[in-house]
Amino acid sequence: MEFKNFINSAIATGVAELIMSPVCLVKTNFQNGKVSISQTIKQIYQKYGIGGFYTAGPIAISTQIFSTSSKFFMYKLICDNVGGNNYINNTFGCLCVSILTHPLDWIKVNQQMHVSKILFTILENPTTLYRGYSKTFCKTLISAPLFFPLQEELKERTGSGVLGSILSSTIATIAMQPLDYLKNRQMYGNDLYGTPGFKIYFRGFTLNLFRVVPHFVMVMSITEFLNKKL
Repeated sequence: MEFKNFINSAIATGVAELIMSPVCLVKTNFQNGKVSISQTIKQIYQKYGIGGFYTAGPIAISTQIFSTSSKFFMYKLICDNVGGNNYINNTFGCLCVSILTHPLDWIKVNQQMHVSKILFTILENPTTLYRGYSKTFCKTLISAPLFFPLQEELKERTGSGVLGSILSSTIATIAMQPLDYLKNRQMYGNDLYGTPGFKIYFRGFTLNLFRVVPHFVMVMSITEFLNKKL
């Protein structure tokens, strides 16, 4: 059953990522830039065309598939075989997976920003792959309990898997937004605290919400469907 969770969640994540990948790319560019969302989209299109919104397509999709399916697999594996608190179980599992996925996230973010010579940068200084990991670690500590475990609890309380997914992913997105902003900027090499005030840390929040919530709903719904049918 555990391996079935991995395969089905990987399929579900692949579908969700194919649909939502351009939103993620726009969010990354917007958070690292200084212009509006519409201007960000216009600049990407004028410079790279439609293909510019899928620059990091293969790496983004493969990274997200590995990340989400591994986290879901670890969560179910620990819950089914160890027991204990589901919130702690998911946090532990997600932290373990983040060590492997962060370098892939670094590559994804820099590809989304259309950075050239990424391989040269990695060969010159391999530790660059873990730039921003402190933000990933803190982001995981905050958001991990708010996805799979909270979704299951809200699903049970509301009687709806879709509603449970919407509520849990919305709460998680709000909680992790400032760290998501800082993580993306640090991985790209931008300054983090140059702009005074707290409002700047919610730059890209609308895009983040529009990316995370539909993505999570699709992943959980398709995974549940496949688990029942296959």
